[in-house]
Amino acid sequence: MTKAPARLFEDFVPVSSTRALITTGELLETLDRVEEVGYTVGADGRVHLNRERVHVLAHGKGARLGGRFNGVLVYSDVDLGVIGAAVESRTAHQPFVRQEDGAVYYTDSWPLTRIYRDGAVYLDHFDGYIQVANPCWAGGRLFFEARRDPHPERANLWEVWEWDGYTRRRCWPGANPAFWDGRLFWGEWNGANFDYHSRHID
Repeated sequence: MTKAPARLFEDFVPVSSTRALITTGELLETLDRVEEVGYTVGADGRVHLNRERVHVLAHGKGARLGGRFNGVLVYSDVDLGVIGAAVESRTAHQPFVRQEDGAVYYTDSWPLTRIYRDGAVYLDHFDGYIQVANPCWAGGRLFFEARRDPHPERANLWEVWEWDGYTRRRCWPGANPAFWDGRLFWGEWNGANFDYHSRHID
């Protein structure tokens, strides 16, 4: 019997203290499922996935989260754009619906990405960072990823930043920020997959 290939995962978005949404695929370039899985956070802040109860929520060709907003799954897929929220651009990806204003924030303009809202640039390049992406709001604070080197094979060069009128780097390396109950979550590329970590932030 041929063993099924291991599935890689990239995005990690908590929806409770024990459940999270993730994107998975055989390659990072072909993330073809959005799944809901269990997780725990160790004393060292390392996130451990529990895939005993996996719920496949959506299929695609290049799915990126997103999250669940007011009970609605919102994500993006290659050539389709944002699914679950109204965004005109078919190249928009990594959508986030902000509760405070109901607007959809998303990444667009690959490869020199920026964060957009309602078709206009919301957060542009800064200080030599020529990729700004993956918005995640937590109250009045916008967490996002940024890097100076746009080469797609150098996933270890992403950094997680925060913007609340001022920009500050929160962790390096770090990518795909998410926030839940006072904790920042982020991924670190290990050369084969993403390891996720978490810590309380002020």
